Amino acid sequence: FNVPLPENLSQIGEITVTAGLDGQIDDNPSDNSGSVRLRLHDLSVEEAMAKTDGETTIITALVANRGREELSDIAVQLMDGETVLQTQMVESLSSDNGTFVRFQLEEDLKNGALLTLQAAVEGLGVTQENIVANNSCTIMVEAPEKEIFRISGTAEATDAGASAVVE
Repeated sequence: FNVPLPENLSQIGEITVTAGLDGQIDDNPSDNSGSVRLRLHDLSVEEAMAKTDGETTIITALVANRGREELSDIAVQLMDGETVLQTQMVESLSSDNGTFVRFQLEEDLKNGALLTLQAAVEGLGVTQENIVANNSCTIMVEAPEKEIFRISGTAEATDAGASAVVE
């Protein structure tokens, strides 16, 4: 059973499907239908990572349009808690396409520090988007392992047994 839909699906807000048997009386017709709201937009932040070398921290992520319509003027914010550190704009993304964004902080963030990337399109509300939870992601900063301390020493075998000197 197929029903043709218009090419511009944005004209449709909700589709209701009702089922029933011809010529039959249903004692409870209220459970014969269901509605689905068409949400054509789905902005997503994926594959995010943050690495520091001890002086600079680089953050990269894929910003993708998983929806059915083109998105324009996408603001991607790098945040530390509630503080916006940097913002980048993505001009537009067609359906099922994405682009990588790259942020560079001229500071050493601690290994394990948490940052957030959040993408938004002005005017695109929660009720217009398919999945809102994937509009942002939390990233843990990775740093190279640092030496805590170093132990060195020598060992020597003698007639009286082995001896070692730790320096």
